[in-house]
Amino acid sequence: MFGGRQEDGAQLGRGNAPGRRPSPGFRPVGEGLEPRLTPSVTAMAAAAVVMSSASTADSQGVTVSYEVAPSAAGEPLTIGIYRSADSRFDAADVPVATATDVPSSSGSHELTIPIAGGLTPNPEHPYVLAVANPSVTLASGSASAVASFRVYTIGVVTHGGIEDPAWKNGPAWELVMARSLLNEGYDAVIPFNWVDRSNTPGDAAKQAPRLVRQILAEASQFPAGAPVDLQFIGHSEGTVVNSVAAEILATELPANLGAGFVTMTMLDPHAANPDVPGQQYSVTGGPLGWITKLTIDTYQAYAHDPPVTVPSLVDEAQVFYQHTNVKHAGSGSLYNIWGQVPVHGAAYYYNLTLDGVIHSGKTGVYAWYQRNIVPLLGDGEPEVLQSALTGAVENASAGGVVHEPTPTYTGHAQPGATVRLYAGPAADPSVLVPVGHATADLEGTWSVTTRPLAGGRYRVMATAMPPRAGATQRLAMVPTAPLGILIVSGTRP
Repeated sequence: MFGGRQEDGAQLGRGNAPGRRPSPGFRPVGEGLEPRLTPSVTAMAAAAVVMSSASTADSQGVTVSYEVAPSAAGEPLTIGIYRSADSRFDAADVPVATATDVPSSSGSHELTIPIAGGLTPNPEHPYVLAVANPSVTLASGSASAVASFRVYTIGVVTHGGIEDPAWKNGPAWELVMARSLLNEGYDAVIPFNWVDRSNTPGDAAKQAPRLVRQILAEASQFPAGAPVDLQFIGHSEGTVVNSVAAEILATELPANLGAGFVTMTMLDPHAANPDVPGQQYSVTGGPLGWITKLTIDTYQAYAHDPPVTVPSLVDEAQVFYQHTNVKHAGSGSLYNIWGQVPVHGAAYYYNLTLDGVIHSGKTGVYAWYQRNIVPLLGDGEPEVLQSALTGAVENASAGGVVHEPTPTYTGHAQPGATVRLYAGPAADPSVLVPVGHATADLEGTWSVTTRPLAGGRYRVMATAMPPRAGATQRLAMVPTAPLGILIVSGTRP
């Protein structure tokens, strides 16, 4: 245990301050604070508006209450929402959203400001500020023009199956990641330890109720009424534990977790279940390969885990996965487990295959995540979010049917990224061929019209190769987007 409470296993206690990131497509509200003031705003001195309170009920918007002096009635009022390291407003605070109101009368007023993408976790900026006329308030330093609330952050790190029972406190990588999250500003981290049951087929999902108890116990330690963000991080079969726990948690969600933002991060998600579609692993050739395959299939048949899902409780899900051939998995390797994608539910995907990552070990997905992503979590993973890929087919009728052989897909990616579209028979998930490509413009918008496709059902996927320059290249990941089933019909409606 690294401090804090312990219940049913080691938990990491409260660390520094928390906070989090903008979502894909996020655009800062202005490039900082505007120094030039219009006469109407200048006339509305900071003292003319008193911010009484700020709060959130669901992390998707901020409700502010404020008092208007008679001199300010009928004057335009700008309210800015910021993420901050403390409850004071200064030029270093990060803009999140803005709204303009014209209070028709003096006295009390209330306004709910929607937040595009939600108040995503940002542990290094745990405070949410609502600021009346930000430029005026920055110049005046008026504390009465600022209302704030603090968001707390809990992290959960869950290891996969078939772990060494001698690791009484869990795998080393899990403990290292948990400690790193505390250093990034998380208030509490639970390194969920189920090594004693991880070798028993079918026991993964059975661990979820115990994890839920730990989460609820940890959330109860924070001040009443304060929103609590929750991030699940699971590897392999640990994603089964986390997804079942999230489903259970949704049925008994306390108000503080309900007001927070829930993220599910999946590292090579893999349910021990032979019925999950697609190729699940790569094995070596020859007799040893056949024996290995039989062993894996037998274990999975006994386990029959529920497929990994993104429950409705989750506000955002990320999947980091690899499909590295066993030939590139290291000398003497007999097999390499693959991430099962796509999972059930909406998620952002990042393909690590090109980086030579494998399922576990020193070059495993969790080692890559620890090295490349964990250091970004304190400030909200801006590089990860900015590179997220989305897309959809245009002019499709109900059921995803298009009535032309060259359908067009559009979406959003990192500006300058090369977007490639792939399609293959829906009945054979292992077959995908390139059908078109384009470059995302300066706003990140992309559009690809496919080459002619014969009538039939296709599975479609897009990838976005980031520009060669910049920090994203260091991450060595390829954002991907499963675009669902496409039905090409030659018959006009």
